[in-house]
Amino acid sequence: RDLLNELRKKPGRFLRFTTFFLYEARETGPRFRFRFTALTPGELLAYQRLVAPLHMVPLESHLYGDIATALKQRDPATLWERLLSYRAGPEEQREHLARWLPFLLKQQDMPEWVLQGARAILQAPEEELAHTLLQLAAQYPEARDAARRVLRLQRLIPYVLPLLHQGEALPEAVRELIAALLAEAGLSKEQRLALLRDARAVRTLFQLLPQQKAHLLPWIQDALTMPDANVRALALDALAQMEQPVLVEQVRASLQDTDPDVRLRAARLLGQWKDQEALEGLVRLLRDRDYRVQQAAVQALRRFGPTVLPVLAQHLDTSIPSFRERIMEVVATLDDEKTRQELRRWLQDPRPRVREAGTWLLGYLGQKEDLLNLARALNDENPNVQKSAREALIRVYKRLGSHALDEFLAHLLGLHAEARLPYLRALYLLRDHLREADIPLVRRALEHILDSTSSLESREHIRRLLRELV
Repeated sequence: RDLLNELRKKPGRFLRFTTFFLYEARETGPRFRFRFTALTPGELLAYQRLVAPLHMVPLESHLYGDIATALKQRDPATLWERLLSYRAGPEEQREHLARWLPFLLKQQDMPEWVLQGARAILQAPEEELAHTLLQLAAQYPEARDAARRVLRLQRLIPYVLPLLHQGEALPEAVRELIAALLAEAGLSKEQRLALLRDARAVRTLFQLLPQQKAHLLPWIQDALTMPDANVRALALDALAQMEQPVLVEQVRASLQDTDPDVRLRAARLLGQWKDQEALEGLVRLLRDRDYRVQQAAVQALRRFGPTVLPVLAQHLDTSIPSFRERIMEVVATLDDEKTRQELRRWLQDPRPRVREAGTWLLGYLGQKEDLLNLARALNDENPNVQKSAREALIRVYKRLGSHALDEFLAHLLGLHAEARLPYLRALYLLRDHLREADIPLVRRALEHILDSTSSLESREHIRRLLRELV
């Protein structure tokens, strides 16, 4: 007390108090204002023991220049960052700083969470520090930026990543903070692989990561190699959200994955990208053991349009009925002229199963000119093709009606007698399905042909048909 009273009488003078510290004291009204420079931990301890009991609260203190600047700026993030440099210092120094902080932060009217974070930075182990900062970020919105900067600078991401295992249970503020950290932090391959072992964490991870290639690709690339099929499936789901095809070779390889969910997602993704080099792999999935995978392959192949037909034709000559059915299912919805032209070429294919598939599909997709093509297919040497052509002929007429029949009859009238026979057979097949308004039209055409033909076989066909067309 006597020493402080003596100092009060000598404002502006520099004095050394034994060997402890150097200070300048000057009176500022009812209290003292002290300015300190480069104090050692021992000097800090001496000051604390002398001044604190006397409640001589300094309005301004230069304990350490960087910390004092942060305090003046009232910037928690800057303060926490600068305290980080003292984590590697002597333990005594950290302890004295921790004792001083309540005193200094109160002087600057800084909130309590700043002190909690500062104490953790100075004294807590890294894992505890990471959890403390996350808790503060979840509880105080204004603490999130400061917590993010410390977690990033101190490389505490490995302690944060296990929290992803909580999935949806994570508070939204913590999820946002982790998302920001993942976007900034450069993790090693070992750290990524450690996290990718858990599907729940991976699902949360892909939700949090910014949807840009630079952030996503390293994670996805590693996830596609993980032993957990759920993780591989989640990686393919993440790829599906990207605008441009990436990691295409790995996705093609996933068509042969041991897990059906992975094969299914790979098929959908390659269909979405319309990857021509994946066509063979997708066609093979049409005979997959899992029906869901078969249907995914069907949907994927439909996206390619008519370009898929030559590849499908190569696989039609198979003895597996379900495989042929899936191929037909793919083509049955490709209702465009290029598809019809390719199917007409199938009718000339040397393989009976291809011709049979062509006739069957033209029954659903054919136009008016295909009545003529199907009528010619009635003379095919293969009975299965003949049967398919008969059924397809009836389907086309039922879909198109008089519109298709007019052209058919006009073509029939222009042929010579020997060439008319397959078309007369086609009319005979249609006799029970003709619309009432079409019957007079067919009768007139047949009567005209009867009068002009000398072929006994043709005349017999015409007479029999006329008797049945009532």
